[in-house]
Amino acid sequence: MLTAILSSVATAIILSVLAVATTWGRGIVQKVIRRKLADHRALHAGPWPVHLPPESDSSDARILILCAPSHSLRESSFDVRRAIEFAQQRIGFVGEPAYSGVKDGVRLDAPCGGGSRDYVWVCVNGLIHLSVTVPVVVGPDGRRSLDVTELMRPLATVAGAVNSDDYRLLHGLPRRRAGMKTDWLIGVSVYSQVDGMPVPSWTELAFPETSAPRVMPDRPPFFSSTGYADDQLQSWEVDRPIAELLRIFLGSFLAKNGYYDFDSALEQTISNFESWPI
Repeated sequence: MLTAILSSVATAIILSVLAVATTWGRGIVQKVIRRKLADHRALHAGPWPVHLPPESDSSDARILILCAPSHSLRESSFDVRRAIEFAQQRIGFVGEPAYSGVKDGVRLDAPCGGGSRDYVWVCVNGLIHLSVTVPVVVGPDGRRSLDVTELMRPLATVAGAVNSDDYRLLHGLPRRRAGMKTDWLIGVSVYSQVDGMPVPSWTELAFPETSAPRVMPDRPPFFSSTGYADDQLQSWEVDRPIAELLRIFLGSFLAKNGYYDFDSALEQTISNFESWPI
């Protein structure tokens, strides 16, 4: 009789332990899954409002680049001074700190002539938000030429910065980069300002070698409310070659602006850029 009672009690204890272990294990698994699944929140959670296409406040064009982790960071060892050094050394931004806070991050501003101002945000949540002017050459006939290679440098710089040990150290991330994914938002201005009047940011694109044909030569730049290649640059693995990132962006930029048969021009542009020092 006693043996039966003890057996029943032992069975009940074992079942209870198994139930608790199962619940605990399920909770651990769910927590791990939540950490791995992309929530795509950080890209749109920066302290600075995002307007697409970006507005150029000078006679030059402007490129806007946002890059953020695809899944929210659990914690961050963010340090304002280290963030400033990161912006200056990794992104090469020579501006001065204009704002800092333990909640949002740090912003650096840099005047670039005529009252225009470039800026970069290095945010606590891992977001890098860069907005810089891109030179436009005006010919004797008034046509405005934008060199496509000028769009490559800031994009490649941000990609290299996010893939660096300094970025991971800033946010308290493991040094191992494998599996880390990012979301991108990239826009180029449609209109610039000349003598207080809006003009198309560019009339034509200049390529390093072979030019690509365009359906309508005088068509204004295309407005992209979601950025270029936004679908392809979501959950982008940081350790993929930067050339692939540039290729996807430039292909989208050219196609949406009416260029066609541009494979040769695109590859020449990427190859030419890879020979540049970044």
